[in-house]
Amino acid sequence: MVPVELRLRNFLSYGEEVPPLDFTPFHIACLSGPNGAGKSALLDAITWALWGEARKPRGVTAPEPHLLRLGATEMQVQFIFDLEGDRYLVRRTYTVKQRGRGVRLDLQIYDPQRGTYHTLTEPTLRATQEKLIRILRMDYTTFINSALILQGRPDEFSRQPPSKRKEVLAEILSLSHYERLAERAREKARERRQSVQAQEGLLESLQEQLQQRSALEQELERIEGSLREVKALFREKEEELQRWQKTVQELEAKRHQRENAQETLRRLQQMLTTLRHQTEEARKQWQEACDWVSREEEIRQRHARYEALRRQLQEMERKAEQRRALEEEAMALREAIAREKQRLQSTLEARRERLDEMEAFLRKHASLLQRAEEIRAGAKRWEEVQRELQRQEALRQERDRLEEGARELEQSLARRRAEWEGRKQALQKELEKLRAEANAEPALWARLQETQRRLQHLEDLQQQRQTALEERERLRSRYETLKKEYQRLQQEMGTLQEKLHLLGTASTARCPLCNTPLGPEGFLHVRQEYEQRLQELAQQQEALKEEGRCIQQQLKKRETLLQEWEEALHELPDLQREQASLQQQWEQAKQARQDIPLKEEELARLQRELEEGAYAPEVAHRLAEVRRQQQALGYDPRHHQSLQQEENQLRPFATQLGQLEQVEQQAEQIRSQKPALEQEIAALEEQLRTRRYAEAEQARWEELKRQVEALGYDREAHRRLQEEVEQAQVVKVEMERLEEFRRRLPELEATQQNLERQLQENLAEEERLQTLLAASEEALQRLPEAQSTLESLQKEREDLKRRQEELQTQRARCQGRLQHLDEMEREYRRVLRERDRLRREQYLYEQLTRAFGKDGIQAWLIEQALPEIERIANDYLRRLTQG
Repeated sequence: MVPVELRLRNFLSYGEEVPPLDFTPFHIACLSGPNGAGKSALLDAITWALWGEARKPRGVTAPEPHLLRLGATEMQVQFIFDLEGDRYLVRRTYTVKQRGRGVRLDLQIYDPQRGTYHTLTEPTLRATQEKLIRILRMDYTTFINSALILQGRPDEFSRQPPSKRKEVLAEILSLSHYERLAERAREKARERRQSVQAQEGLLESLQEQLQQRSALEQELERIEGSLREVKALFREKEEELQRWQKTVQELEAKRHQRENAQETLRRLQQMLTTLRHQTEEARKQWQEACDWVSREEEIRQRHARYEALRRQLQEMERKAEQRRALEEEAMALREAIAREKQRLQSTLEARRERLDEMEAFLRKHASLLQRAEEIRAGAKRWEEVQRELQRQEALRQERDRLEEGARELEQSLARRRAEWEGRKQALQKELEKLRAEANAEPALWARLQETQRRLQHLEDLQQQRQTALEERERLRSRYETLKKEYQRLQQEMGTLQEKLHLLGTASTARCPLCNTPLGPEGFLHVRQEYEQRLQELAQQQEALKEEGRCIQQQLKKRETLLQEWEEALHELPDLQREQASLQQQWEQAKQARQDIPLKEEELARLQRELEEGAYAPEVAHRLAEVRRQQQALGYDPRHHQSLQQEENQLRPFATQLGQLEQVEQQAEQIRSQKPALEQEIAALEEQLRTRRYAEAEQARWEELKRQVEALGYDREAHRRLQEEVEQAQVVKVEMERLEEFRRRLPELEATQQNLERQLQENLAEEERLQTLLAASEEALQRLPEAQSTLESLQKEREDLKRRQEELQTQRARCQGRLQHLDEMEREYRRVLRERDRLRREQYLYEQLTRAFGKDGIQAWLIEQALPEIERIANDYLRRLTQG
């Protein structure tokens, strides 16, 4: 990682306007300056930006509150660095809000083609931090144990337990890659082991199923033997069934012949009935025709008389039609004469009514016409009063407008005074509240001091608890290390005891390394070394036990203390909230004490303005001006009221004047029209009296009366003649029937003879069918027995067919299962090969797991790196101590 740029804002002693620190101009830097100048703060800013960690007091879990500049609410560090050819930007922001605190982490990578950064930030802070650690391939602990020596903690690495130091070296040497390879190999070995187990289970299942082959083959042989027997029986039943089917078919054919004959006989009998009826009807029609032909002379005479009467009736109807036309024309003439008379009478009546209306109008308005001069004088005076009233109404409206303005100004004055009174009362209440808050200041300060004292005690207790937690974790880690060391010693003792056992006696002892004979002296030397090493290991185990007991006692004591402190710290959040509330109340009380003189001065000013009326001077001036304008109008309400009363008294003259003018105009018209109307009424009365109207119509009506009398039409003779013709009309029908019977008589005689011949032929056919039915009845008595035998044979054949199908299904099932066993046998051989392959791969992955593990390549690399690390460390120590 190569630093490029560092930007700080509100971080420790650095404020808002801090110039960025550019690393590109130099390769080696020395941070120097007095204490508190911010040298270590730059390194803390880098670690906090990358890992969210920095130097912090003991017992504190989150470093941000101690890194935030005093009085600030937001802190931000932006760090740009290069790593393996890529440039990264990390920006970490810490914000303090009323509802809590928050940290935001942004991670970006530079795109040289576009010249901009694009984000790598994950949805959560934890996920983004994990991605950043993967990019750096180093966490905060590894960094402060290798690349950075914290101030006051130069022995950070040496104070770590062996396991932790080994982890730090592994991170420094990038051995995590081998750890990931070991984990992948372990996962692959586990997958292969699970696959081998699954394959072995499958092999067992396949083996169980393959053992069923011999039983299936025997079952198939039995089914095929049964199938051959059933097929032979089926062929025999099929032949017998065909014979009986032929017999039944022949009998069925005879039964159908009998049914056809019965149906033919039934239709023939119906036909015979019809023929008998038709023959009888034909005989009756022929006899009726003969009777009508015998009465031919009588019918013809009656028909000649009917024709003479019909001609007389036609002549009579012609005269009746002429009379009816003349009477209709006379009726129309009478109606025209009556209409003309009615018109003249209506006109006369209308003229009389008009004359009566004129005379009534003159009588009705006679008094009005007599008062004409009086009405015109009153109307003239009303117009003069009306003009004066309009002038007085204009003055009144102006007065009302000024009065309304005055009322509004007075209301505005009242509102201003009420507003000043309200402000005065609000100030008095506010002063009372401020005095109460100021009086409570000493008590609030005492409570705040007591709460801060208790809060400081709990915060000290929280730091002690955090230190105890770290010590507990250190003791637990140490105890786990002791357990692993004890197990290692136990394994080593077991190995030495096994070697002692393999060593045997002095005469047969061989070297455990090169397998060469040891001899008595070598035997004793090796044996003494093994026994001495066993004693040393036993002593080390005892020391580990003793140290483990001490650690357990210390852990128990710390657990007790932590439980007590945990109960005491439950009060910490409430105290923090109480301190914040008391701090706010005390600050409000202090502010209230400072605000009291200002509020008292403002209250005195408002009181003076109310007493002097200085709260709305411009409104008071406008009100006085309006009152002056009202006085200048000169409006007299009493004079206005007397004019209104006089106008009410004179108003009828104005109405009567219009009436008078209209009546005078109409009266003049009546006097000019009345003589002509009286003359017209006299002329109409004379015309009606002498019947001098519709004279042409009256003359034509008299002529029509003479023509009707000259016709000589007798209505009673016409009626009698109609009755005689109607009675004689039946001979016309008789004559028509006579002609029809004379024409049809040969046809009816031939039809009668034909029907009698058909009747005889059908009677002969009926006798033949009855003979045929009697002969077929004897043969059909064997049909039920043949049908029963056929049904029994069909049922037996169906049973054999079903049995044959069942055996064929069983045979197909057995063959299918045998084929499936063949496939399973091939699958068994394939699974067996797959299991052997997976076992080989499992063994290889297990070997790779051990090779890539902590005791393999990683241990070898650390052993190779330790001498180099020691050499470099000694060189740095020599240079620091100057030899």
